[in-house]
Amino acid sequence: MPVSLEPLGVGVQIPYHFRCPISLELMHDPVTVCTGQTYDQTNIESWVATENTTCPVTRSPLMDFTLIPNPTLQRLIQEWCVANRSFGVERIPTSKQPTDPTMVRNLLNQASSGSAPFGLRFSALRRLRGLARYSDKN
Repeated sequence: MPVSLEPLGVGVQIPYHFRCPISLELMHDPVTVCTGQTYDQTNIESWVATENTTCPVTRSPLMDFTLIPNPTLQRLIQEWCVANRSFGVERIPTSKQPTDPTMVRNLLNQASSGSAPFGLRFSALRRLRGLARYSDKN
């Protein structure tokens, strides 16, 4: 999908707020950080993985590294993509949200509990396998 700063086709340009401030490309999986800024998840994860501890836009310290999905912005981007498909814009897929870590922890505890019945442990393992298959983020 064309996502550069150049217009996509006849008069079509990516709206500014649909672009990741890090890559300047169309966001596929927008997430918001503790400073209130929104980035494409892959780009902000790479930013933090390279030991950057400040917000790329505000330069404020990132006190919390929790990434909050922004489904409203993702739907707006998807609608814009559909509206501009005649200009060669492809619709971005809806991302699958990762499972709640507390639920995963509980399933792991059930699966590894020596005192739990075999059926409960086996069921927990099957659910964990299903969650892992559901999304790469799990």
